[in-house]
Amino acid sequence: MTDVFVIADAHGRHDLVRGLLRQEGLLNGRDVLDRTGPKVVQIGDLCNCVSSSIDADRECLKRAPDWFDVYLVGNHEHPYFDGPAFSGFWRDPEIRELLLRYAARGLMRPCLAVGDILVTHAGLTSRWGGLVETAAEAEDWLTKEWESRRTALVFSAISRTRGGFDRSGGVLWADWSEPKRMAFSQLVGHTAGDEIRSRGRSQHRAVCIDLGAGHNDRIAGAWIRDGKIEVVIHGD
Repeated sequence: MTDVFVIADAHGRHDLVRGLLRQEGLLNGRDVLDRTGPKVVQIGDLCNCVSSSIDADRECLKRAPDWFDVYLVGNHEHPYFDGPAFSGFWRDPEIRELLLRYAARGLMRPCLAVGDILVTHAGLTSRWGGLVETAAEAEDWLTKEWESRRTALVFSAISRTRGGFDRSGGVLWADWSEPKRMAFSQLVGHTAGDEIRSRGRSQHRAVCIDLGAGHNDRIAGAWIRDGKIEVVIHGD
């Protein structure tokens, strides 16, 4: 199985994304991925999508085809696919055009299964994931739902309180505190924290790699090798 490298939420910080990719030896001299190497996945919220970050967001998006093999949709991109808008969302026509173009060419997806690890922006909760037993089944189901209706509740549902123990959040909006489906491992972002968080059994665990790159100078990545998740950090 090809190694996969997953990059956490960047919120417009293309400098941190570039630094992390260089740190891990994934860019060539032209700042472009070596396509014969590991697959690189961005976990969503590459863009911040507020008025103050539009230029940085555009720069991130322009580099996305050079830097990522897969770009997952996050809740900050979701409004451009008719999903619910977060507080402070700023709609920009150039960002919209780029996101829809990337979705049409298959660069953007709602999820990715790597062996028995499901990678999504916020995680498949126990409420929505009760009928799937493997990461591959989850990927197949979520991909079909996305193709059918990008505003379906499995993507767009938002829990009643941030940080509460609620099963209702969709895979683009579920807080880390919301219980994840643990029939397989999950790698998520979305909920910023000062450290990497993990829970679950040794066989199946959920790992959150969002270090709040939009608010500080740190970004995390995670290698998926031989069915294991190995986290690395770039920045202060």
